[in-house]
Amino acid sequence: MRLLFASLTAATAVAIIPVAQAQSPKGDSWEITSQMEMPGMPTAMPATTQRVCTAKEQPPFRARENCRITDQQKLPNGWSWKMACNDGSTADGNMTYQGTEAWTGVMNMKMKDGAMSMKLAGKRVGECDAAAGTGSAKK
Repeated sequence: MRLLFASLTAATAVAIIPVAQAQSPKGDSWEITSQMEMPGMPTAMPATTQRVCTAKEQPPFRARENCRITDQQKLPNGWSWKMACNDGSTADGNMTYQGTEAWTGVMNMKMKDGAMSMKLAGKRVGECDAAAGTGSAKK
């Protein structure tokens, strides 16, 4: 009887794992490269790259720290957004998908010290766990 109970318990555990994984929301893992440009800067800032995990059908960008997205619009082939920050700076941006695996965009920011623009490029690098927000790729 103990052997039968142990076997049923193991079979139930194995059967539950795939169901739990199937319910985990899959997202898209994006590698995003940004290049800042500021008028009057003697040299260009180096580009930075980060990974972001977003739920399917959600934009592959997030608000900066201490900022919030105030307007977000789904476009036929991309997204547009506006952002406001606690320090009074504002930004607007847009991005356009290049097929399903890449996108390009720009964000223009107005700050009390001046203005800057940021060129953006994203490349889909796999799937991720959208609920956890992890950006590790699962190809």
